[in-house]
Amino acid sequence: MRLCGHEIVARRLKANGLTHVYGITGTPIDETLAACGKQGMRVIATRHQQAAVQAAAAHNYLAGRLEAAVIVSAGPGVSNCATGITVARDNHWPLLVIGGRRPLAMRDMGAFQALDGVRLFESIAKASAVAEQAQGLAGLLDLACRQTMQGRPGPCYLDIAEEALQGVAEYCTAAPPPLEPEPGAVDDWEPVVAGLRRARRPVLMLGEELRWGSPWTALARLVEVHRIPFVSTPLSRGYLPDSHALCGTRVRSGLLGEADWVLIAGASLDWVYRHGAEIHPEARLVRLAYEEDRVFQTLGRGTEYLGTPSSLLRQLVDALQPGHGEAVRIDEGWLAALARRKQRYQQDLAEQCRDSAAPMTPANWLREAAGAVPEEATTIVDGNIVMAWAQHVLPAELPLSRLTPGANGCMGMGVPFALAARLAQPDRPVLAICGDFSLGLNVMELETAVRHRLPLVVMVANNSGSGGRLRHMAYWPADYPERVCQFTPDIRYDQIMNALGGQGIRVESTQQVAPALKQAFASGRPTLIQVDTRDDVPLPRL
Repeated sequence: MRLCGHEIVARRLKANGLTHVYGITGTPIDETLAACGKQGMRVIATRHQQAAVQAAAAHNYLAGRLEAAVIVSAGPGVSNCATGITVARDNHWPLLVIGGRRPLAMRDMGAFQALDGVRLFESIAKASAVAEQAQGLAGLLDLACRQTMQGRPGPCYLDIAEEALQGVAEYCTAAPPPLEPEPGAVDDWEPVVAGLRRARRPVLMLGEELRWGSPWTALARLVEVHRIPFVSTPLSRGYLPDSHALCGTRVRSGLLGEADWVLIAGASLDWVYRHGAEIHPEARLVRLAYEEDRVFQTLGRGTEYLGTPSSLLRQLVDALQPGHGEAVRIDEGWLAALARRKQRYQQDLAEQCRDSAAPMTPANWLREAAGAVPEEATTIVDGNIVMAWAQHVLPAELPLSRLTPGANGCMGMGVPFALAARLAQPDRPVLAICGDFSLGLNVMELETAVRHRLPLVVMVANNSGSGGRLRHMAYWPADYPERVCQFTPDIRYDQIMNALGGQGIRVESTQQVAPALKQAFASGRPTLIQVDTRDDVPLPRL
Protein backbone atom coordinates (compact mmCIF):
# COMPACT_ATOMS: atom_id res chain seq x y z
CA MET A 1 0.00 0.00 0.00
CA ARG A 2 1.11 3.56 -0.70
CA LEU A 3 1.04 6.07 2.16
CA CYS A 4 2.08 9.67 2.72
CA GLY A 5 4.96 10.45 5.06
CA HIS A 6 2.68 11.53 7.91
CA GLU A 7 0.98 8.12 7.90
CA ILE A 8 4.29 6.28 7.60
CA VAL A 9 5.60 8.03 10.72
CA ALA A 10 2.51 7.17 12.76
CA ARG A 11 2.31 3.54 11.65
CA ARG A 12 6.02 2.94 12.10
CA LEU A 13 6.08 4.42 15.61
CA LYS A 14 3.17 2.18 16.55
CA ALA A 15 4.90 -0.83 14.98
CA ASN A 16 7.93 -0.12 17.18
CA GLY A 17 5.76 -0.28 20.29
CA LEU A 18 5.32 3.43 21.01
CA THR A 19 2.13 4.37 22.81
CA HIS A 20 2.61 8.10 23.54
CA VAL A 21 3.75 11.15 21.60
CA TYR A 22 4.64 14.44 23.25
CA GLY A 23 4.94 17.61 21.23
CA ILE A 24 3.49 20.87 19.96
CA THR A 25 1.60 21.33 16.72
CA GLY A 26 2.97 23.46 13.88
CA THR A 27 4.37 23.38 10.36
CA PRO A 28 5.08 20.83 8.94
CA ILE A 29 3.99 18.22 11.49
CA ASP A 30 0.32 19.05 12.17
CA GLU A 31 -0.82 16.09 10.07
CA THR A 32 1.86 13.87 11.60
CA LEU A 33 0.54 14.36 15.13
CA ALA A 34 -3.02 13.84 13.93
CA ALA A 35 -2.00 10.60 12.21
CA CYS A 36 -0.42 9.37 15.47
CA GLY A 37 -3.66 10.05 17.30
CA LYS A 38 -5.65 8.17 14.68
CA GLN A 39 -3.30 5.19 15.16
CA GLY A 40 -4.32 5.02 18.82
CA MET A 41 -1.29 6.71 20.38
CA ARG A 42 -2.00 9.22 23.11
CA VAL A 43 -0.78 12.64 21.98
CA ILE A 44 0.18 15.02 24.81
CA ALA A 45 0.51 18.65 23.72
CA THR A 46 2.80 20.56 26.08
CA ARG A 47 3.28 24.32 26.30
CA HIS A 48 6.99 24.26 25.46
CA GLN A 49 9.11 21.81 23.47
CA GLN A 50 11.64 21.51 26.30
CA ALA A 51 8.92 20.11 28.54
CA ALA A 52 7.81 17.67 25.85
CA VAL A 53 11.32 16.25 25.55
CA GLN A 54 11.89 16.08 29.31
CA ALA A 55 8.55 14.32 29.79
CA ALA A 56 9.15 11.77 27.02
CA ALA A 57 12.62 10.94 28.34
CA ALA A 58 11.35 10.40 31.89
CA HIS A 59 8.39 8.41 30.54
CA ASN A 60 10.75 5.99 28.80
CA TYR A 61 12.93 5.63 31.91
CA LEU A 62 9.90 4.73 34.02
CA ALA A 63 8.46 2.43 31.34
CA GLY A 64 11.78 0.62 30.88
CA ARG A 65 11.68 0.89 27.10
CA LEU A 66 11.08 3.32 24.24
CA GLU A 67 7.38 3.96 24.76
CA ALA A 68 7.17 7.72 24.06
CA ALA A 69 8.52 9.92 21.26
CA VAL A 70 8.61 13.67 20.63
CA ILE A 71 7.40 15.37 17.46
CA VAL A 72 7.98 19.11 17.02
CA SER A 73 7.68 21.73 14.30
CA ALA A 74 10.52 23.28 12.34
CA GLY A 75 13.14 25.85 13.36
CA PRO A 76 12.71 27.16 16.93
CA GLY A 77 10.52 24.16 17.73
CA VAL A 78 13.54 21.98 17.05
CA SER A 79 16.16 24.12 18.80
CA ASN A 80 13.96 24.30 21.90
CA CYS A 81 14.54 20.55 22.32
CA ALA A 82 18.26 20.90 23.07
CA THR A 83 18.04 20.99 26.88
CA GLY A 84 15.76 17.94 27.06
CA ILE A 85 17.98 15.96 24.71
CA THR A 86 20.97 16.82 26.89
CA VAL A 87 19.10 15.53 29.96
CA ALA A 88 18.41 12.24 28.16
CA ARG A 89 22.03 12.00 27.02
CA ASP A 90 23.50 12.60 30.47
CA ASN A 91 21.04 10.23 32.20
CA HIS A 92 21.36 7.58 29.44
CA TRP A 93 17.62 7.46 28.82
CA PRO A 94 16.19 6.26 25.49
CA LEU A 95 14.49 9.02 23.52
CA LEU A 96 13.41 9.65 19.94
CA VAL A 97 12.91 13.26 18.87
CA ILE A 98 11.43 13.91 15.43
CA GLY A 99 11.71 17.40 14.03
CA GLY A 100 9.87 18.71 11.01
CA ARG A 101 12.19 20.39 8.52
CA ARG A 102 11.37 22.98 5.89
CA PRO A 103 11.78 21.93 2.23
CA LEU A 104 15.29 20.82 1.36
CA ALA A 105 14.73 22.37 -2.06
CA MET A 106 14.82 25.74 -0.28
CA ARG A 107 18.10 25.00 1.52
CA ASP A 108 20.43 28.04 1.73
CA MET A 109 17.70 30.27 0.26
CA GLY A 110 16.52 31.93 3.49
CA ALA A 111 13.39 29.79 3.95
CA PHE A 112 11.20 30.55 6.96
CA GLN A 113 12.32 28.58 10.05
CA ALA A 114 14.96 26.68 8.09
CA LEU A 115 17.27 24.77 10.45
CA ASP A 116 19.56 21.78 10.07
CA GLY A 117 18.66 19.81 13.19
CA VAL A 118 21.09 17.03 12.33
CA ARG A 119 24.11 19.31 12.65
CA LEU A 120 22.63 20.98 15.72
CA PHE A 121 22.23 17.75 17.68
CA GLU A 122 25.01 15.52 16.40
CA SER A 123 27.21 16.37 19.42
CA ILE A 124 24.55 15.53 22.03
CA ALA A 125 22.48 12.79 20.39
CA LYS A 126 23.47 9.15 20.16
CA ALA A 127 22.59 9.33 16.47
CA SER A 128 21.25 12.08 14.22
CA ALA A 129 19.87 11.69 10.69
CA VAL A 130 17.60 13.26 8.08
CA ALA A 131 14.82 11.72 6.00
CA GLU A 132 14.83 13.51 2.65
CA GLN A 133 11.97 11.65 0.98
CA ALA A 134 9.11 9.30 1.85
CA GLN A 135 10.92 6.35 0.30
CA GLY A 136 13.14 4.94 3.04
CA LEU A 137 11.41 6.87 5.85
CA ALA A 138 10.08 3.72 7.53
CA GLY A 139 13.57 2.20 7.63
CA LEU A 140 15.06 5.35 9.17
CA LEU A 141 12.37 5.34 11.85
CA ASP A 142 13.01 1.66 12.64
CA LEU A 143 16.74 2.33 12.87
CA ALA A 144 16.31 5.36 15.14
CA CYS A 145 14.01 3.44 17.49
CA ARG A 146 16.54 0.60 17.68
CA GLN A 147 19.47 2.94 18.29
CA THR A 148 17.84 4.49 21.34
CA MET A 149 17.92 1.11 23.11
CA GLN A 150 20.92 -0.61 21.51
CA GLY A 151 23.69 -0.92 24.08
CA ARG A 152 23.69 1.96 26.53
CA PRO A 153 20.36 3.80 26.00
CA GLY A 154 20.33 7.38 24.79
CA PRO A 155 18.62 9.99 22.61
CA CYS A 156 18.35 9.92 18.83
CA TYR A 157 17.18 12.70 16.54
CA LEU A 158 15.51 12.41 13.15
CA ASP A 159 14.91 15.41 10.89
CA ILE A 160 12.03 14.75 8.47
CA ALA A 161 11.87 17.13 5.55
CA GLU A 162 8.57 18.42 4.20
CA GLU A 163 9.25 16.51 0.97
CA ALA A 164 9.31 13.27 3.00
CA LEU A 165 6.15 14.09 4.97
CA GLN A 166 4.14 15.20 1.97
CA GLY A 167 5.50 12.57 -0.39
CA VAL A 168 4.09 9.11 -0.97
CA ALA A 169 5.86 5.74 -0.83
CA GLU A 170 5.13 2.02 -0.68
CA TYR A 171 4.63 0.94 2.93
CA CYS A 172 5.61 -2.50 4.15
CA THR A 173 3.87 -3.80 7.27
CA ALA A 174 6.74 -6.11 8.25
CA ALA A 175 7.77 -6.06 11.91
CA PRO A 176 10.77 -3.86 12.80
CA PRO A 177 14.13 -5.63 13.03
CA PRO A 178 15.02 -6.70 16.61
CA LEU A 179 17.85 -5.30 18.69
CA GLU A 180 21.23 -6.86 18.13
CA PRO A 181 22.00 -9.58 20.72
CA GLU A 182 23.77 -8.34 23.80
CA PRO A 183 27.22 -9.73 24.67
CA GLY A 184 27.23 -13.32 25.86
CA ALA A 185 27.65 -14.48 29.43
CA VAL A 186 30.95 -13.86 31.20
CA ASP A 187 33.04 -17.02 30.96
CA ASP A 188 34.46 -16.94 34.46
CA TRP A 189 33.20 -15.01 37.48
CA GLU A 190 35.64 -16.77 39.81
CA PRO A 191 38.05 -13.80 40.18
CA VAL A 192 35.15 -11.61 41.31
CA VAL A 193 33.66 -14.26 43.57
CA ALA A 194 37.05 -15.00 45.16
CA GLY A 195 37.71 -11.30 45.70
CA LEU A 196 34.35 -10.81 47.40
CA ARG A 197 34.87 -13.85 49.65
CA ARG A 198 38.25 -12.50 50.74
CA ALA A 199 36.71 -9.14 51.59
CA ARG A 200 35.54 -8.24 55.08
CA ARG A 201 34.11 -4.80 54.33
CA PRO A 202 32.49 -5.02 50.86
CA VAL A 203 30.19 -2.26 49.57
CA LEU A 204 27.77 -2.23 46.64
CA MET A 205 27.52 1.08 44.73
CA LEU A 206 24.26 1.27 42.77
CA GLY A 207 23.60 3.30 39.63
CA GLU A 208 20.55 3.95 37.51
CA GLU A 209 21.86 2.01 34.49
CA LEU A 210 20.66 -1.09 36.37
CA ARG A 211 17.16 0.05 35.50
CA TRP A 212 17.35 -1.54 32.03
CA GLY A 213 16.46 -5.10 32.93
CA SER A 214 14.86 -4.43 36.35
CA PRO A 215 17.11 -6.75 38.41
CA TRP A 216 15.31 -5.99 41.68
CA THR A 217 15.18 -9.61 42.86
CA ALA A 218 18.86 -10.19 42.12
CA LEU A 219 19.81 -7.01 43.96
CA ALA A 220 17.85 -8.06 47.02
CA ARG A 221 19.48 -11.52 46.97
CA LEU A 222 22.98 -10.06 46.71
CA VAL A 223 22.49 -7.69 49.62
CA GLU A 224 20.40 -9.83 51.95
CA VAL A 225 22.01 -13.24 51.44
CA HIS A 226 25.57 -11.93 51.66
CA ARG A 227 24.84 -8.94 53.97
CA ILE A 228 26.61 -6.41 51.77
CA PRO A 229 25.94 -2.73 52.59
CA PHE A 230 24.96 -0.55 49.64
CA VAL A 231 24.83 3.09 48.59
CA SER A 232 22.70 4.60 45.82
CA THR A 233 22.82 7.53 43.43
CA PRO A 234 19.85 9.92 43.78
CA LEU A 235 18.08 8.36 40.78
CA SER A 236 18.68 4.77 41.87
CA ARG A 237 17.27 5.28 45.35
CA GLY A 238 14.43 2.85 45.86
CA TYR A 239 16.00 0.08 43.77
CA LEU A 240 16.62 -1.20 47.28
CA PRO A 241 14.67 0.44 50.12
CA ASP A 242 16.16 3.44 51.90
CA SER A 243 14.88 1.87 55.13
CA HIS A 244 16.94 -1.30 54.60
CA ALA A 245 19.28 -2.00 57.51
CA LEU A 246 22.21 -2.24 55.09
CA CYS A 247 21.49 1.02 53.26
CA GLY A 248 24.41 3.40 53.72
CA THR A 249 23.46 6.12 51.24
CA ARG A 250 23.22 8.87 53.83
CA VAL A 251 26.55 7.95 55.45
CA ARG A 252 28.26 7.15 52.17
CA SER A 253 31.63 8.81 52.71
CA GLY A 254 32.35 6.95 55.94
CA LEU A 255 31.19 3.63 54.54
CA LEU A 256 33.20 3.82 51.32
CA GLY A 257 36.19 5.20 53.18
CA GLU A 258 36.44 1.93 55.14
CA ALA A 259 35.61 -0.50 52.30
CA ASP A 260 38.12 -3.12 51.17
CA TRP A 261 36.13 -4.32 48.12
CA VAL A 262 33.59 -2.35 46.04
CA LEU A 263 31.17 -3.53 43.36
CA ILE A 264 30.08 -0.62 41.14
CA ALA A 265 26.88 -1.79 39.43
CA GLY A 266 25.39 0.34 36.67
CA ALA A 267 27.16 3.51 37.77
CA SER A 268 30.03 5.70 36.64
CA LEU A 269 32.65 7.29 38.87
CA ASP A 270 31.52 10.75 37.85
CA TRP A 271 30.74 13.79 40.01
CA VAL A 272 27.74 12.00 41.59
CA TYR A 273 30.13 9.53 43.24
CA ARG A 274 32.83 12.21 43.59
CA HIS A 275 35.01 10.52 41.00
CA GLY A 276 35.72 7.69 43.42
CA ALA A 277 37.51 9.94 45.93
CA GLU A 278 35.44 8.58 48.84
CA ILE A 279 36.57 4.99 48.27
CA HIS A 280 39.42 3.67 50.41
CA PRO A 281 42.62 3.94 48.32
CA GLU A 282 43.45 0.25 48.76
CA ALA A 283 39.99 -1.14 48.06
CA ARG A 284 39.70 -3.51 45.10
CA LEU A 285 37.09 -2.48 42.55
CA VAL A 286 34.77 -4.33 40.17
CA ARG A 287 32.50 -2.48 37.75
CA LEU A 288 29.51 -3.76 35.75
CA ALA A 289 28.62 -1.32 32.97
CA TYR A 290 27.72 -0.70 29.36
CA GLU A 291 30.93 1.17 28.57
CA GLU A 292 34.38 1.78 30.00
CA ASP A 293 34.84 4.53 32.58
CA ARG A 294 37.88 6.79 32.34
CA VAL A 295 38.06 7.48 36.08
CA PHE A 296 37.83 3.78 36.90
CA GLN A 297 40.64 3.03 34.48
CA THR A 298 42.75 5.86 35.91
CA LEU A 299 42.40 4.42 39.40
CA GLY A 300 43.73 1.10 38.07
CA ARG A 301 42.51 -1.01 40.99
CA GLY A 302 40.09 -3.43 39.43
CA THR A 303 38.25 -4.92 36.48
CA GLU A 304 35.36 -3.74 34.33
CA TYR A 305 32.85 -6.21 32.89
CA LEU A 306 31.02 -4.70 29.93
CA GLY A 307 27.51 -5.51 28.79
CA THR A 308 24.02 -4.86 30.10
CA PRO A 309 24.59 -4.15 33.83
CA SER A 310 21.39 -5.88 34.98
CA SER A 311 22.32 -9.05 33.07
CA LEU A 312 25.87 -9.00 34.43
CA LEU A 313 24.55 -8.56 37.96
CA ARG A 314 22.26 -11.57 37.63
CA GLN A 315 25.16 -13.67 36.37
CA LEU A 316 27.30 -12.65 39.35
CA VAL A 317 24.53 -13.35 41.85
CA ASP A 318 24.05 -16.81 40.34
CA ALA A 319 27.79 -17.45 40.64
CA LEU A 320 27.55 -16.58 44.34
CA GLN A 321 24.76 -19.06 45.10
CA PRO A 322 25.12 -21.15 48.26
CA GLY A 323 26.99 -24.34 47.53
CA HIS A 324 29.33 -22.57 45.09
CA GLY A 325 32.08 -22.08 47.67
CA GLU A 326 32.43 -20.54 51.13
CA ALA A 327 30.18 -17.72 52.30
CA VAL A 328 31.13 -14.06 52.39
CA ARG A 329 32.45 -13.26 55.87
CA ILE A 330 31.51 -9.71 56.88
CA ASP A 331 33.26 -7.75 59.65
CA GLU A 332 30.51 -7.69 62.29
CA GLY A 333 32.06 -4.76 64.12
CA TRP A 334 32.03 -2.77 60.89
CA LEU A 335 28.32 -3.48 60.38
CA ALA A 336 27.62 -2.40 63.95
CA ALA A 337 29.53 0.83 63.33
CA LEU A 338 27.41 1.43 60.23
CA ALA A 339 24.23 1.10 62.31
CA ARG A 340 25.57 3.58 64.88
CA ARG A 341 26.60 6.03 62.17
CA LYS A 342 23.12 5.89 60.64
CA GLN A 343 21.54 6.42 64.03
CA ARG A 344 23.60 9.56 64.62
CA TYR A 345 22.63 10.85 61.19
CA GLN A 346 18.93 10.32 61.92
CA GLN A 347 19.29 12.13 65.25
CA ASP A 348 20.97 15.09 63.55
CA LEU A 349 18.28 15.18 60.86
CA ALA A 350 15.49 15.04 63.45
CA GLU A 351 17.05 18.02 65.21
CA GLN A 352 17.05 19.99 61.95
CA CYS A 353 13.35 19.19 61.48
CA ARG A 354 12.33 20.54 64.89
CA ASP A 355 12.57 24.23 63.95
CA SER A 356 9.07 25.62 64.55
CA ALA A 357 9.63 29.16 63.29
CA ALA A 358 7.33 30.74 60.72
CA PRO A 359 7.67 30.73 57.77
CA MET A 360 8.62 27.06 57.87
CA THR A 361 12.02 25.64 57.03
CA PRO A 362 12.13 23.07 54.21
CA ALA A 363 13.12 20.32 56.66
CA ASN A 364 10.20 21.21 58.92
CA TRP A 365 7.44 20.95 56.32
CA LEU A 366 9.04 18.09 54.39
CA ARG A 367 8.98 15.98 57.57
CA GLU A 368 5.23 16.51 57.73
CA ALA A 369 4.86 15.73 54.03
CA ALA A 370 6.85 12.50 54.36
CA GLY A 371 4.21 11.11 56.70
CA ALA A 372 1.37 11.89 54.30
CA VAL A 373 2.81 10.65 50.99
CA PRO A 374 1.70 7.12 50.01
CA GLU A 375 4.65 4.72 49.96
CA GLU A 376 3.82 3.66 46.41
CA ALA A 377 3.92 7.25 45.12
CA THR A 378 6.42 8.42 42.55
CA THR A 379 8.17 11.43 44.06
CA ILE A 380 10.01 13.96 41.91
CA VAL A 381 12.40 16.45 43.51
CA ASP A 382 13.44 19.57 41.60
CA GLY A 383 15.12 22.77 42.68
CA ASN A 384 18.02 23.91 44.82
CA ILE A 385 17.52 24.28 48.57
CA VAL A 386 14.26 22.34 48.75
CA MET A 387 15.56 19.52 46.54
CA ALA A 388 18.62 19.07 48.75
CA TRP A 389 16.49 18.88 51.89
CA ALA A 390 13.96 16.58 50.24
CA GLN A 391 16.74 14.11 49.43
CA HIS A 392 17.40 13.84 53.16
CA VAL A 393 13.83 13.86 54.48
CA LEU A 394 11.77 11.94 51.90
CA PRO A 395 12.53 8.20 51.72
CA ALA A 396 12.39 6.07 48.55
CA GLU A 397 11.22 2.55 49.30
CA LEU A 398 10.27 1.08 45.91
CA PRO A 399 12.05 0.77 42.56
CA LEU A 400 11.38 3.73 40.25
CA SER A 401 9.68 5.72 42.99
CA ARG A 402 12.17 8.61 42.89
CA LEU A 403 13.00 10.98 40.04
CA THR A 404 15.60 13.73 40.21
CA PRO A 405 17.22 15.92 37.52
CA GLY A 406 19.93 13.27 37.32
CA ALA A 407 23.49 13.69 36.14
CA ASN A 408 23.40 17.26 34.83
CA GLY A 409 21.22 18.84 37.52
CA CYS A 410 18.83 20.49 35.06
CA MET A 411 16.29 22.56 36.96
CA GLY A 412 12.70 22.88 35.80
CA MET A 413 12.04 19.20 35.16
CA GLY A 414 9.65 18.72 38.09
CA VAL A 415 6.32 19.26 36.35
CA PRO A 416 7.32 17.61 33.01
CA PHE A 417 8.59 14.56 34.91
CA ALA A 418 5.34 14.52 36.90
CA LEU A 419 3.33 14.45 33.65
CA ALA A 420 5.44 11.50 32.51
CA ALA A 421 5.08 9.64 35.79
CA ARG A 422 1.31 9.96 35.70
CA LEU A 423 1.20 8.57 32.15
CA ALA A 424 3.89 5.87 32.42
CA GLN A 425 2.76 4.55 35.82
CA PRO A 426 -0.96 5.43 36.01
CA ASP A 427 -1.55 3.32 39.13
CA ARG A 428 0.93 5.30 41.24
CA PRO A 429 0.19 8.65 42.90
CA VAL A 430 2.56 11.39 41.75
CA LEU A 431 4.13 14.16 43.85
CA ALA A 432 6.59 16.76 42.57
CA ILE A 433 8.52 18.83 45.11
CA CYS A 434 9.74 22.02 43.39
CA GLY A 435 11.50 25.20 44.29
CA ASP A 436 9.85 28.40 43.10
CA PHE A 437 12.64 29.06 40.59
CA SER A 438 12.46 25.57 39.09
CA LEU A 439 8.66 25.64 38.97
CA GLY A 440 8.74 28.90 37.05
CA LEU A 441 10.78 27.37 34.23
CA ASN A 442 7.86 25.15 33.21
CA VAL A 443 4.96 26.52 35.25
CA MET A 444 2.56 26.52 32.26
CA GLU A 445 2.82 22.75 32.09
CA LEU A 446 0.38 22.79 34.98
CA GLU A 447 -2.20 23.72 32.35
CA THR A 448 -1.05 20.69 30.35
CA ALA A 449 -1.90 18.50 33.33
CA VAL A 450 -5.34 20.11 33.62
CA ARG A 451 -6.10 19.86 29.88
CA HIS A 452 -5.04 16.23 29.62
CA ARG A 453 -6.80 15.21 32.86
CA LEU A 454 -3.66 14.10 34.69
CA PRO A 455 -4.16 14.10 38.46
CA LEU A 456 -0.82 14.97 40.02
CA VAL A 457 0.32 16.99 43.02
CA VAL A 458 2.98 19.70 42.99
CA MET A 459 4.34 21.23 46.19
CA VAL A 460 6.24 24.48 45.64
CA ALA A 461 8.56 25.94 48.26
CA ASN A 462 7.98 29.67 47.95
CA ASN A 463 11.21 31.13 49.33
CA SER A 464 11.41 34.01 46.84
CA GLY A 465 14.09 32.69 44.50
CA SER A 466 16.79 30.11 43.88
CA GLY A 467 18.65 30.06 47.17
CA GLY A 468 16.37 32.70 48.64
CA ARG A 469 17.85 35.68 50.41
CA LEU A 470 21.17 33.96 51.18
CA ARG A 471 22.44 34.09 47.59
CA HIS A 472 21.55 37.75 47.28
CA MET A 473 23.31 38.53 50.56
CA ALA A 474 26.40 36.57 49.50
CA TYR A 475 27.01 38.31 46.18
CA TRP A 476 25.22 41.66 46.05
CA PRO A 477 25.58 44.93 48.03
CA ALA A 478 22.77 45.59 50.48
CA ASP A 479 21.86 48.82 48.70
CA TYR A 480 21.76 47.36 45.15
CA PRO A 481 18.36 48.39 43.77
CA GLU A 482 17.58 45.31 41.62
CA ARG A 483 16.25 42.00 42.96
CA VAL A 484 18.64 39.76 41.03
CA CYS A 485 18.48 36.66 43.21
CA GLN A 486 15.10 37.24 44.83
CA PHE A 487 11.67 37.29 43.24
CA THR A 488 8.75 39.63 43.87
CA PRO A 489 7.51 38.99 47.42
CA ASP A 490 4.31 37.08 48.09
CA ILE A 491 3.75 35.53 44.66
CA ARG A 492 0.67 33.29 44.88
CA TYR A 493 1.42 30.17 42.88
CA ASP A 494 -1.72 28.53 44.25
CA GLN A 495 -3.80 31.23 42.60
CA ILE A 496 -1.98 30.66 39.31
CA MET A 497 -3.05 27.02 39.52
CA ASN A 498 -6.65 28.04 40.18
CA ALA A 499 -6.54 30.32 37.15
CA LEU A 500 -5.31 27.41 35.00
CA GLY A 501 -8.28 25.27 36.02
CA GLY A 502 -6.59 23.12 38.66
CA GLN A 503 -6.78 23.13 42.44
CA GLY A 504 -4.57 25.56 44.35
CA ILE A 505 -3.92 25.29 48.09
CA ARG A 506 -1.80 27.54 50.31
CA VAL A 507 -0.01 26.16 53.38
CA GLU A 508 1.41 28.47 56.04
CA SER A 509 1.99 26.12 59.00
CA THR A 510 3.14 22.56 59.63
CA GLN A 511 -0.32 21.62 60.85
CA GLN A 512 -1.69 22.31 57.38
CA VAL A 513 0.78 20.18 55.40
CA ALA A 514 -0.61 16.67 55.87
CA PRO A 515 -4.29 17.70 55.46
CA ALA A 516 -3.42 19.59 52.28
CA LEU A 517 -1.65 16.56 50.81
CA LYS A 518 -4.49 14.22 51.73
CA GLN A 519 -6.98 16.61 50.13
CA ALA A 520 -4.84 16.84 46.99
CA PHE A 521 -4.40 13.08 46.52
CA ALA A 522 -8.08 12.40 47.25
CA SER A 523 -9.37 15.04 44.83
CA GLY A 524 -8.30 13.33 41.63
CA ARG A 525 -7.44 16.76 40.21
CA PRO A 526 -4.14 18.40 39.26
CA THR A 527 -3.22 20.27 42.44
CA LEU A 528 -0.56 22.76 43.43
CA ILE A 529 0.23 23.31 47.11
CA GLN A 530 2.13 26.50 47.83
CA VAL A 531 4.24 26.17 50.98
CA ASP A 532 5.44 29.47 52.44
CA THR A 533 9.09 28.75 53.17
CA ARG A 534 11.84 30.66 54.92
CA ASP A 535 14.23 32.42 52.56
CA ASP A 536 17.38 32.19 54.69
CA VAL A 537 17.86 28.41 55.00
CA PRO A 538 21.15 27.07 53.56
CA LEU A 539 21.86 23.74 51.96
CA PRO A 540 21.93 20.82 54.43
CA ARG A 541 25.18 20.03 56.23
CA LEU A 542 24.57 16.58 57.65
